[in-house]
Amino acid sequence: MARRRGPQPKTAERSADRARHRSRIARRMRVLAAKGVDGIVQAGTDLAMADLAGEAERWLGIPVIAINVATYWSALRANGIHDRMRGFGALLYEH
Repeated sequence: MARRRGPQPKTAERSADRARHRSRIARRMRVLAAKGVDGIVQAGTDLAMADLAGEAERWLGIPVIAINVATYWSALRANGIHDRMRGFGALLYEH
C-alpha cells in the first residue's frame, strides 16, 4: 500500500472532516425522505456508510441500504450463513 506524501492531516482534523461529511450525507438523506421515497440505496463503495445507514433507518422510518452492507449480506447468505447483526440496518438484522 502506498503512503501519502506530504503533510498528514491531524487526527482531530480527520475526525472533524468525517463528522462534517456524515452531517452532509444525513441532510441529503432527509431531503430524499421528505420527497416521499420508499427507501434509499447508497451505491458506490468509496463511501463509509454502513453504520450511518442503520442510524438513518431509525430517524427516517424507511429502508436505507449501504452497498457494502448489501454485498456483505449477499456473501453471507450465498455461503449459508444466516447470522443477523444489529446496527447496520434492517437488511442485516431482519433478512
